[in-house]
Amino acid sequence: MAVKELKNKKLIPENSVFVPGHSGDMLGGSQGPKKINIKKIYILDNATKYLLKFNCILHKHKNKKVFISKIKNSLYQIYTKKILNPEEYVNLIESYILSNKVAKFVINSVRVYEFFDYKWRIPLWDIELVSFWLKIPLKYRLKNELYNEYLMKLFGEYNIDFKKNKKYGFISKIKKIIKKTIPKELADIYYEKLDYQGGYRRAIKLYCKKNKIKLKNRIKKTENSYMPCLQIKNIKDKNFKKLTLKI
Repeated sequence: MAVKELKNKKLIPENSVFVPGHSGDMLGGSQGPKKINIKKIYILDNATKYLLKFNCILHKHKNKKVFISKIKNSLYQIYTKKILNPEEYVNLIESYILSNKVAKFVINSVRVYEFFDYKWRIPLWDIELVSFWLKIPLKYRLKNELYNEYLMKLFGEYNIDFKKNKKYGFISKIKKIIKKTIPKELADIYYEKLDYQGGYRRAIKLYCKKNKIKLKNRIKKTENSYMPCLQIKNIKDKNFKKLTLKI
């Protein structure tokens, strides 16, 4: 939607090249578990449960067992071992996320630029850079420790400050508690007016209104999953006037 608007309003040249920041944080360890017991022995089920909880929006689906089976089969293709040490456990999770969520969803989003006849580059997935991070020991990848430390130093040289202070972290926790306790109507107002994700929600509603799509359920926190669902439904159903989306 954003690229379409930029093109229609001629705000960018026809020969523009888009350079999105996909997915530097992944290299530093942002997608893996934040806490690891170095002395613990892990099994494949541990990785399956983690992926289902933090990377699947269908974890409450009626066919949950089917998704668990699919995840396990995919993990077996990456690691045939059933008993994993902490580093193998994290590597397995990151490999799965890289091969699925990142490659198929995040990185593949650059096709949007191609659709509008633009070119793209993803420098953070340069082979040399990726190869370097694959060799980094686990202790430096947990909580993006080395990645963030380097960025702090690099950005500091250019006078760019993005470090969150402790006060911000405390306020963020309080906000999460409040959002869970207030009525859903007030939570919706918060998300749309105050939260940084409000832009996504307004965009989704605008898209639905423009294409005469009726949203039966209120938009929750998985905004990124809504747009692909809307597009797929839009393509499959030619009767736009009676189009209804169930999520």
